[in-house]
Amino acid sequence: MNILAIGNSYSQDATRYLAQMAACADINATVVNLYIGGCSLETHFNNLIAEKPSYAYELNGERTERMVSIQEAVGERAWDVITMQQVSNQSVDYATYQPHLGILSAYLKKNAPAARQALHQTWGYAPGTEHILSLGFKTPPEMFEKSEAAYREAADETGIDILIPAGRALCKAYEAGLSPLYRDDIHASLGLGRYILGGVWYEILFGKDFRENPFSDTDEPITEAIRAQATEIVHTVTRAYKK
Repeated sequence: MNILAIGNSYSQDATRYLAQMAACADINATVVNLYIGGCSLETHFNNLIAEKPSYAYELNGERTERMVSIQEAVGERAWDVITMQQVSNQSVDYATYQPHLGILSAYLKKNAPAARQALHQTWGYAPGTEHILSLGFKTPPEMFEKSEAAYREAADETGIDILIPAGRALCKAYEAGLSPLYRDDIHASLGLGRYILGGVWYEILFGKDFRENPFSDTDEPITEAIRAQATEIVHTVTRAYKK
């Protein structure tokens, strides 16, 4: 399966382990992330119009030396899934999604018609931090609920039928007391956080039960007890979202 993420550091977090998780299940997957830190849908739209080679090309969770445009990446292979997302600090406001998401989606329908389109649902910031307080929230669930509503509206308005509930999974993990989920105030931790995110993408895109996946080679260690809890959360969340 060929997967292209048009994203930022959040899709970088989510795709770090995805190809390795697929390999553990004997799934042949190529995972490409187009990375610009803090990139919004408006910036993706502007880059598309200008055909700017502004994206760092990340292959199977690893940075490469390539810089590409959206056009170059979309045209380089037959993609099975292409994901999009809003930048996290704008994700709570649906007005920031359009018209940029709709135009990007229409471009992909025309130029990669065989690819399924998906929205990668981002997550709430760490509790009580300057970043989350500046948006008017105190806890990850408060921020996430607003973001989730915007993603659902965006999916309905644009006709995108796949939601990757990464934000819901991190929210549930926070409520369950799993830690550490963050490496700073906003990004996923290199071990547990990224593991949970990858697991959500794995279940939604490959249709496999993450609880049965043996992958454990994370950049930061995760105890077996925490890993078992994490896989249960991933499976519960994705099962509720599958269509």
